Amino acid sequence: MARPDIISLRGLAAGLIAAAFFIGPTVSARADQMTYYSPGDPMFDGFTARCDMPVVYRSTWHGSLAEHDDAGRPVIVLDLSLRLPARRFQRNFLLAHECAHHLLGHTSPDAVAMRRTHGAVVAAQEKAADCWAAQFLGQLGRDDEAKAMAEFFYRRGTGLPGGGYPSGADRSTLIQHCWSAAKKQRLASALSSFQPDSGTRLFD
Repeated sequence: MARPDIISLRGLAAGLIAAAFFIGPTVSARADQMTYYSPGDPMFDGFTARCDMPVVYRSTWHGSLAEHDDAGRPVIVLDLSLRLPARRFQRNFLLAHECAHHLLGHTSPDAVAMRRTHGAVVAAQEKAADCWAAQFLGQLGRDDEAKAMAEFFYRRGTGLPGGGYPSGADRSTLIQHCWSAAKKQRLASALSSFQPDSGTRLFD
């Protein structure tokens, strides 16, 4: 397994080490327990264009969740600690990860029921959401978030956390692969669309 580039992980405090393994979809959330996202809360450019759903902050040991509220609307739940500016890298990846669970159909009643009884479904869903999030961030040029989470999971090693969740090492490798592919595509697209003006000398 290739070791990802090391960057500052000041925002990835130990309080969410265990919880980060257990991010995933659930069926419903109590609307009266939610504090909905407001324009003053931290959010990254490009998120709402793909993930037009409320973001909820409440205390949860899961760290982050993909849920539906009482009205059946998809919402993303983040732990209150993720509002801290120092948690930006982790927050942005988890926003994309939970958005992926919704967009990939992991929060449908049937998918949630399968997740509860089949460990292989949990692993497949988590890997798919990790890859989607890494690709999404890579497409936006938000490489630091993907690199930070790859490093975070790398530090968790090869042990299985239980519940069907993949090991940190497996998730780290997958995030690196998916992010790298998206980054290469982004750079290739930028290069192909580059049109120097007639006065530009590319070579002396």
